Amino acid sequence: MSPELSNGIIIGIGGLLFVFFGLVLIEIVIHFFNRYFEKKEQKKAFVKIAEQAKKPRPVAIPEEDLIAIATTIELYRKIHFDQLQSQITFYQGNQQNNWKTGLNATPFTRK
Repeated sequence: MSPELSNGIIIGIGGLLFVFFGLVLIEIVIHFFNRYFEKKEQKKAFVKIAEQAKKPRPVAIPEEDLIAIATTIELYRKIHFDQLQSQITFYQGNQQNNWKTGLNATPFTRK
């Protein structure tokens, strides 16, 4: 075997091994990052669950009380605020549209 060929084979195999070990190293780093962030997320989840356990549960308000509250708010609004304009009036006027269609729209007609 010639020395050039053996050097080429050695360099080729060395390059493949270098790339392979680089990819394995990257995979190991990604694995450890995933484990680190997974533990961090678990801690956040435990803290969130603990905070939810400390919070009091909302109490259901009876429907009659809700009706009374809504009525009180509506009456207060009617007494202390101006009445809203609830009617819309349309006045008859000329057409203000500049985009007209049809044969009469342009002074030039096609023949």
